[in-house]
Amino acid sequence: LCVVTHDKRYAEMAKRKVYLLDGQILGQTRLEHQGMF
Repeated sequence: LCVVTHDKRYAEMAKRKVYLLDGQILGQTRLEHQGMF
């Protein structure tokens, strides 16, 4: 997911996918996203 998060388009898609998989993972991804940007 790290590589996918680099792209904005894929980042949004990954977020949706993660959200569907598990809300907990979504929170972690959001934190990483904020830290990167």
